Amino acid sequence: MTTNPTPRLHDGREIRPFAHETRQTFNQIEVFRIAKSLQPTERIMRVKEHDESLMSNAYESLQTRWWRCREYAFYRKDLRDPLGAEIDWIENNITFRMLIPDVPVDFYGKTISLQKTVGMGVIESIRLLDITRIDTALYVVSIADPDRSKWMTKVVDFSGIDLRFALTDEDGLPIANKPSNPADPDARSGSIARTYGKAGTGWHGSLVRGICSDCGQRKIYADLLWSTSLGVTIVDREPDE
Repeated sequence: MTTNPTPRLHDGREIRPFAHETRQTFNQIEVFRIAKSLQPTERIMRVKEHDESLMSNAYESLQTRWWRCREYAFYRKDLRDPLGAEIDWIENNITFRMLIPDVPVDFYGKTISLQKTVGMGVIESIRLLDITRIDTALYVVSIADPDRSKWMTKVVDFSGIDLRFALTDEDGLPIANKPSNPADPDARSGSIARTYGKAGTGWHGSLVRGICSDCGQRKIYADLLWSTSLGVTIVDREPDE
């Protein structure tokens, strides 16, 4: 009898699907709870770790083909507008509101408030966020510890046009001012939301990696619905984290 080898990253760390009873896929609200439930030695896999798993085919031992990542992203409907104090994503008549903290970030070599920046904000870990249900039609996402989050938040010029490839930053996100093409194995594609609802002002949620028909394994999604159930893959923390 043969068994599938345990999927691992190149440094030997084991990757494994998070499971609850018989379930291995979860919506966005549930991912907040999963992040808080992990042991100190565990964390949700990052975009770049999923990239390694996909390119090495380590993911093939996992049962799901789409995964919500550790990073949490947010942007306004008009990417030319400053992020502001809050962003409303509306889905199934429910408003998911993100409160943008007034914390300093590096923005093209200058230190300014996150609320005044333009582009896509990225928080390194969803574990830094809290979600509160206000009523049946409103959830609020907020920073749990602003002093800590300011060192784990950045703003990027995300290349979010389907099938437009770009080179990535150090975290594996395709950057618009680094255009490339599908022939470059280091190039990646991204996607952002197209519709927001009449009162919606933008999108926020976990970045997603998956396998799609048009670009295979090379796309980063910043547009998935909150109600969609996706996998969550767990990896051991690196020694210096």
